[in-house]
Amino acid sequence: MALIHTPRWLLIDQVLDSIDDDTRRRVSDVIVKDLAGSGVIHIGRTTLHSDLFGRVLHLVKDPEARRLPPVDGLESTPALTPS
Repeated sequence: MALIHTPRWLLIDQVLDSIDDDTRRRVSDVIVKDLAGSGVIHIGRTTLHSDLFGRVLHLVKDPEARRLPPVDGLESTPALTPS
């Protein structure tokens, strides 16, 4: 479906972690060649695909982090409380 629509963004959620090496290479080729204009967000648990992506962002839970103030009507949690 992504090849037909060529989306601006493509979200891949852990699918690359569960396929064999040959299939992973074929999927990587499609992303690099046929979807070159699409931004790709890959959510995965391994670093097997680091050669495919130019940038990597690691999200780390920080118990000391502070929340952004809520948007009116969307959240009832007080602003800037520890998460």
